[in-house]
Amino acid sequence: GKTAHEICAALSAGLRDEEKIETYSMRPRFTCKCNIDKVYRTIALLPRAEMEETLAQEGEIEVKCEFCKRTYSLKGPELAEAYESSSTDDA
Repeated sequence: GKTAHEICAALSAGLRDEEKIETYSMRPRFTCKCNIDKVYRTIALLPRAEMEETLAQEGEIEVKCEFCKRTYSLKGPELAEAYESSSTDDA
């Protein structure tokens, strides 16, 4: 296999021979913007009865970010706070 630089050089051969184009390398950077406030807003979208049923069965509700795979585990008082803050935001 060829590197990305070699492929680009082959594709652009002869296009701009008179001037040298500067090359550089760059590394992609992984960042995720998930946080507990976003988790609270998402949980507050669930019907409260469904949340309470899951909490009674499991003892906690687990939320996993599909982007970075971080897991948030929420218990009773935290979940009540999520619902209270969402109803305050709506007012």
